[in-house]
Amino acid sequence: MIAFLLAMFKWSKDFDDLDVYSDCFRYVLFLMNDVCIFGEMQGQDANDALLQLISGDVQILQLAEDCYWTIVVFSLAHELAHAYLAGIGKRYSRRHPEKEEFDADMIAYHIVLKIIMEQEGNNRILEKYTYLAPMMYMDFFDLYYYTDRVLYKSRFFDPQHPLPIERKNRLFAIANKDEYDFDTVDGNHLYGGFLDVYDEYRDQVLLKMERGKLEQVLHTARRNQIRGNGNDKRKQ
Repeated sequence: MIAFLLAMFKWSKDFDDLDVYSDCFRYVLFLMNDVCIFGEMQGQDANDALLQLISGDVQILQLAEDCYWTIVVFSLAHELAHAYLAGIGKRYSRRHPEKEEFDADMIAYHIVLKIIMEQEGNNRILEKYTYLAPMMYMDFFDLYYYTDRVLYKSRFFDPQHPLPIERKNRLFAIANKDEYDFDTVDGNHLYGGFLDVYDEYRDQVLLKMERGKLEQVLHTARRNQIRGNGNDKRKQ
């Protein structure tokens, strides 16, 4: 996750630098394809490429680290929310099991925003400008599923979990509540730049696939084998 944030923030910051643009696109594609879809661990070459890409950019390192920790808190709070909901005897319809995920997201995001608002002085746990990091987390999964769909014609399907875009929209509804009143300018700016490259990645993957420029990254036989073994929650 932190590698994804590093590449996306660097791409956003130096968008007009063609070398950075190309390197960031290829690295994010590698993450989505080799790491996410096929579950490969990043090798030394990939780590070296990321370090070369960042090239000591302290600002990008700090942004990615701060957003990463907000995502960690959100994820932990989400799992604790499941335990809380079970503990109070909350029941969910079998026809709409995804509602539990929405409720767990809601509780987790309330916790994140409360932590951000109630911090004082230098004793900050989470930086205010990272308040939209959980949305980036959802966008990460959305790009993962999108890449799989474009490259391998696979469509994500999991009746237990809503689509990332649906979860993100619910989170925005919470962030917009009047009870959460803090400076959001920097956070909005950071997420706006993130979305610019998020959209650019989607456009370029589709365009390059249509033009046959991604043949070298395709592992169709391996992807079909995974489908055949039923090891993931996708359908054609």
